Amino acid sequence: MIGKGAMAEVIEYGKDKVCKLFYEDCSEEFIKLEYKNAIEMYKNNITIPKPFEIINLQNRKGIIYERIYGKTLSHFLNGDNKNKMLELFVDLHRNMLSHHSKNMLSYKEFIKKILNRSSNKNHDFIKQINMLPDGTNICHGDLHPKNIIIKSDGTAVIIDFTSACCGPFLCDIARTFFILNTDNNSFLANEYLEKMNVLETDIKEYINVFEKLHKYEKLIGKANIKK
Repeated sequence: MIGKGAMAEVIEYGKDKVCKLFYEDCSEEFIKLEYKNAIEMYKNNITIPKPFEIINLQNRKGIIYERIYGKTLSHFLNGDNKNKMLELFVDLHRNMLSHHSKNMLSYKEFIKKILNRSSNKNHDFIKQINMLPDGTNICHGDLHPKNIIIKSDGTAVIIDFTSACCGPFLCDIARTFFILNTDNNSFLANEYLEKMNVLETDIKEYINVFEKLHKYEKLIGKANIKK
């Protein structure tokens, strides 16, 4: 086994490939969504592992990806190269957000899919989501240092695409800022936002939504985990 997360294990699969093998209680809908997202991002020349196919293995669904050798960006953010690595993170995010797609789920529809898994429907919250701006920028939805692998040649590769969607670029910046703060990285979050040339007031409406969404995620787990 190469790695293990909340929704899947990553195992070797032949030469220079891995299988992201999802747990049995993962929703097939979200597995297919991750694969579709990966295909779209790869077609847009975003630096991600090449996706190959969805397979059945050990009575579980898995996605076959190109194997990327390296360490996550989080390993490099406490050393002497911290500022350089943060610049790399910012440049990588900017590059991804410069791409557009109409073939991905909108971020508003993705959020509502999460809410639909809760028995406690909040119609005012859904109305608030519907009033947010639309957009076609490719958004990762979960971009943070542990979802970026740095290869030995310094190339940064993005992983984990279940939450990817399309929307306004400020939405994805807000999501990363929120995640960094949630992980007790407020100093890094503020540095990131400053380097992205974005003010916290610019993303206030998105942060408010993500704060409310986080309460649902804690109650029901990530939307892609349970059937």
